Amino acid sequence: MRYSILVMATTLTLAGCDQANKAISNSIYQVSPGEVSGSPYIVISPGFRINDHGGLVMVFGYSHCPDRLFNSKTETGCIIIHYHDLTVPVLVRHGNSPHSKTTQEEWSIERQGKFPAEVIRLQRPDNSFVMPFENH
Repeated sequence: MRYSILVMATTLTLAGCDQANKAISNSIYQVSPGEVSGSPYIVISPGFRINDHGGLVMVFGYSHCPDRLFNSKTETGCIIIHYHDLTVPVLVRHGNSPHSKTTQEEWSIERQGKFPAEVIRLQRPDNSFVMPFENH
């Protein structure tokens, strides 16, 4: 399987700012067409930190992570967005401990343009857009 990994700073627009570009550098990737239905897809690594109205939360998915993205070790909890997906299920952990409150959300996927210049925004059920968390 051929993967070409690109940081999603241009393709996945979370806020359109430099903070978003820095925060996603190692957590969100675009994977080129391969064995998975022949379409590009986006992978968000487990524990990706997002801004929840000023607070920090971590998000997890329900999918196995592509081995080549994580040094050939098997890992689960990736959020994978395929080309034709309209929504994606996500677990949101409020806090850093394993016993922290976890809620389930269904994020809407908003797309503009076409690959490779496609802009993708993820919208939460409260209508806020997903933004990476960055300490100031």
